[in-house]
Amino acid sequence: MFGTKMNVLFITHHYLNGSSGAVFASRAFINAVAEIADKTILLYPYKKGNEKEFIDCNVNCIPVEYKKSKVFKFFDLLFGRVHRYYDIFENTLSRNNIDVVIFDTSIVAFNLIEIARRYNAKVITIHHNYQYEYFCDSTKYPLKPIVLYWTKRYEEYAVTKSDLNLTLTEQDKLLLAQNCNGGNTSTIKVLGCFDFHKDCGINSKPENEEKGLNFVITASLDAYQNKISIIPWIEHYYPILKKTLPKATLTIAGRNPTPEYYTICKKYGITLIPSPNDINEIICKADFYLCPMDKGGGLKLRVLDGLKNGLLVVTHKVSARGYDDFVSQKCMFCYDDEQSFIEALRNVVNSNYSKHDILKLYDNIFSFKSGVNRFNKYVMSLLEE
Repeated sequence: MFGTKMNVLFITHHYLNGSSGAVFASRAFINAVAEIADKTILLYPYKKGNEKEFIDCNVNCIPVEYKKSKVFKFFDLLFGRVHRYYDIFENTLSRNNIDVVIFDTSIVAFNLIEIARRYNAKVITIHHNYQYEYFCDSTKYPLKPIVLYWTKRYEEYAVTKSDLNLTLTEQDKLLLAQNCNGGNTSTIKVLGCFDFHKDCGINSKPENEEKGLNFVITASLDAYQNKISIIPWIEHYYPILKKTLPKATLTIAGRNPTPEYYTICKKYGITLIPSPNDINEIICKADFYLCPMDKGGGLKLRVLDGLKNGLLVVTHKVSARGYDDFVSQKCMFCYDDEQSFIEALRNVVNSNYSKHDILKLYDNIFSFKSGVNRFNKYVMSLLEE
């Protein structure tokens, strides 16, 4: 237990099952709060088949269903009524002596912060990314204008009304300040991300194994944002990879690949592994991790899979956000055009950076312990004001 005694109400937007980056991050934040709080109450979205996973047993979990029809959900979206917590939120506050309310994304904070203040609670909002940027890249028409309008409203509300805003990257901190808070960064701090449990380990094959030229990409292959990054990358950059490193091989692995992946991987002779049982089993057989995602904001959590296995990384600069220490230490190499991609490939294969060094740096920045310490520092500072 840490420092000042406190009771926390945590509200998340994400279903807490599966292995997406958003779920990984939410679990980490919830479990970190459970480490530093005397009492943690969690309001989380629920529907049958989406039972929560890997949440600390000390958390008082309250599932909240959203029982409206699709028609009413559409009208809720149209008018900015986007979540299910309006009624249960105040009811939970009134029955518990809550010191801190933590909103996991600005969407769930919308129109609720004033209610939290009526109960004398401090308010923290965690921003997984600059969501306006994220939805610009991931939302399809005709809903895009509606989604972007309300996303801007949610973010401005959360940033200006919260006592503290936490981001995953320095870039998101600056974007939120510039676009939502007149450039003022005083209430915005960088929390970063981290493993979601103290027992999370790092993986790696032995250091003395002979290095090859095997690259791996992992992603949710049914996600629109990933598809519009990976498919064009294969068409444009994979031939450059093969020309620069003729003996290189590439494996792409992930959940539910759409038909386009099967077609293009067959065309270029790329190994495609659909919905693997254990993604780490595939990654640990590779020599280098490759992240071609050039869309969206925030910290690309799939890159952690490579680092956790001690792999050197080649990534588009958009996906390097939040990994500044790895870039500066030259165990991650970035590109944004053909020439810088070629240079990144040559640098990564000639690097002498060891797996041990990568794993040590990973542990210092992304371990559960390091994340809990950062979270505790920010929360305690807020309560002492």
